[in-house]
Amino acid sequence: MNHLTKRKVITINYDQLFPSVLRKGEDGVYEDVFHWDYIYKSLMRECDIPQDKAEDIAVNVCRTIMAINPPVLTAPLIREITCIELLKAGLTLERFKYTRIGLPVADIDKLEADPSIDRIEFREAISDHVLEEWNLVKSEIKKLEKKD
Repeated sequence: MNHLTKRKVITINYDQLFPSVLRKGEDGVYEDVFHWDYIYKSLMRECDIPQDKAEDIAVNVCRTIMAINPPVLTAPLIREITCIELLKAGLTLERFKYTRIGLPVADIDKLEADPSIDRIEFREAISDHVLEEWNLVKSEIKKLEKKD
C-alpha cells in the first residue's frame, strides 16, 4: 500500500520575515522589500563566485538578518553581513572584492563640524580617504591573487 502524504505549499512573504530596505532613488530615500537574490547575484557579478556557493552565502546572510532582526536594513549593513559570511566561508579574496569603502558617519560628522574646513576641503578629505582605502584594498587583492 502506498502512503503518500500531502505536502502543503507554503508561500513565503518576505515582507513579514525581513525588515524593509532603505534605498536611494531619484525622489530621495524610500523603503523597499528585501530581495535575497540581490545578494547572490552581486556576489556572482562582483566576486566571480559560482551560483551555488553564492546562494549558500546569501542564505546564511538571510539567517543572520533574521537572527539579529534589525528594525531596518541598508545596503551597507547587508554588505557588512555578507563580508562576514565570506570570511566564515574562508573566502578572503572574495571578501576584499566585496568590501565597501568609505568613512564612518562619526568621522564625517567630525570633519563637517570643524570650522577650519571649508566645503572643498571637506570633499577632498573624504575623497582622499576613500582613494587611500581603495588602494589598500586593491593591494591586498593583488597579494591574494598572487598566492592562488
